[in-house]
Amino acid sequence: MYGGQIRITNDGQKQSIGTMTVNESNAGNQIDSKIVNNKEGVGKTETVHKNYNIKLEEALNIQMKMSPKYWADGKWVNATREQVRKYLDPNNYNDGDNNYQFLDLSAYAGVSEEEMNNYLSNKGILCEKGSVFIEAAKKYGVSEVYLAAHTALETGNGSSKLATGVEVNGVKVYNMFGIHAFDSDPIGAGSKYAYEMGWTTPEKSIEGGAKWISEKYINNSSYKQNNLYKMRWNPSSPGKHQYATDVRWAANQIKNIKNMYDKFPKANLKFDIPIYKNK
Repeated sequence: MYGGQIRITNDGQKQSIGTMTVNESNAGNQIDSKIVNNKEGVGKTETVHKNYNIKLEEALNIQMKMSPKYWADGKWVNATREQVRKYLDPNNYNDGDNNYQFLDLSAYAGVSEEEMNNYLSNKGILCEKGSVFIEAAKKYGVSEVYLAAHTALETGNGSSKLATGVEVNGVKVYNMFGIHAFDSDPIGAGSKYAYEMGWTTPEKSIEGGAKWISEKYINNSSYKQNNLYKMRWNPSSPGKHQYATDVRWAANQIKNIKNMYDKFPKANLKFDIPIYKNK
């Protein structure tokens, strides 16, 4: 389990670390928090475990009623119960790099504009938009690293049609996060929503998308889906308010998020790992 006594450094070496454990109560749920004091020049790491008052099998039963699917070979494929269980069970993903689907996305990482622009330099329309991501992150309480990584993923590194602009009623609009880009008509639905929201520049789309993700998921007062796992599976209310169709969505973003944060070693990391009842 991540957050123990070992950290893998940027050069692949293991480094001993210190931890501090804090127990507190939150709405009846036990919280276990481990704060890691990393070496100088590296951001701190904190791991939090939270209990949810539902069994994994109960959550799985609810998910199976949603006709779960995954995208493969250019089409949607029905997921089996065991496939859903694989991605739903946090115990299958709460070590090493896999922890990054539990990264707290409400935490500002504190990266510089120069660092951000270096990351975006080869990503099409996202190039030189570092200040936009940073300002949106501060304004809406979302990690700037996550916003940039999510946008890069959704837009194919700044090259998708919704990212480069779609004309609606004579107005060119942008949808950097694929919001409301429903499976039945992603370009039509996504551009229609961008038009309704007035996202007539890439900058407006980035800020508007950050606001939408903050209010709807990461800082939502009811659901508080502050990491990729919660956005996909919503352990507090399984089957409701789930961000993506693909059962592999959260796991598929692990490498991208991890690689992004590796470019910013001074960024602080906080992992929020759910624990189902009797697990």
